[in-house]
Amino acid sequence: HDSYTNGICDNCGYECPHEWGEGVLTRPTFETAGYYTYTCTLCGHSYTEPTKRADDTALNDASMKVMDYISNNTLTQEAANEIHNSYLDILKNNGNIFDEFGFVRGDLVEEDQPAINAVTAELEKIVADAEEKIASGEYVKADYAEIDEAIKAVDEALENATISEEMATQLSDIKSQLEALKENENTSMADAAELLERVKAVAETMADCANGIHSFTKYEEVTASECGKAGKEVAVCDHGCGATDEKEIPALTHEP
Repeated sequence: HDSYTNGICDNCGYECPHEWGEGVLTRPTFETAGYYTYTCTLCGHSYTEPTKRADDTALNDASMKVMDYISNNTLTQEAANEIHNSYLDILKNNGNIFDEFGFVRGDLVEEDQPAINAVTAELEKIVADAEEKIASGEYVKADYAEIDEAIKAVDEALENATISEEMATQLSDIKSQLEALKENENTSMADAAELLERVKAVAETMADCANGIHSFTKYEEVTASECGKAGKEVAVCDHGCGATDEKEIPALTHEP
């Protein structure tokens, strides 16, 4: 059979039994639907079957969430860069899903669904990790105004002439660390949290001391007791405010 028309031999009228090859996909456009073309390997006759567009709703949602985090100015630049780089890796490795501009391709069909689902899972993991680190403060910019207030509170505490040398050293160290955080544009809430809590604790204890509420636990003997004469022990406030407390050591007595 040399030639066929619509599967019928032009010479003898023989009807081809057809052996269909694999379908060739013509992807949809914004104006036309997609379809598969099947061609008989014996006679060349062909037919088409429509294909459905893939469901890329979850993929688009996850992609938009990632891009929102990248442009979120409440995150540190370091955090935004980390998210962005992860996103770029996914775009680079999935050119069958994204176009050259990073948008989800508009010609995706049913057979692309497994790949779409896999990429969606990767993007959703980026989102979940970002949400976790935002909740912990690791990704969120520190409140620099709060750091300024903390530095001011430390300065006021250092101006207190009665504070102990040990407390002054601790406060100076805290101030240096706060100033370093202030100079770093990538300081996160998590980075600043411990120092801010320390400043808050110092402010609270010094307020207690100002109201006469002290803590004395480390007494040292300054005058030993003698026979018939009491001794004395003194403690400095544990809070470092410089206040002292004295206790009498009972006088020694003779055993009968």
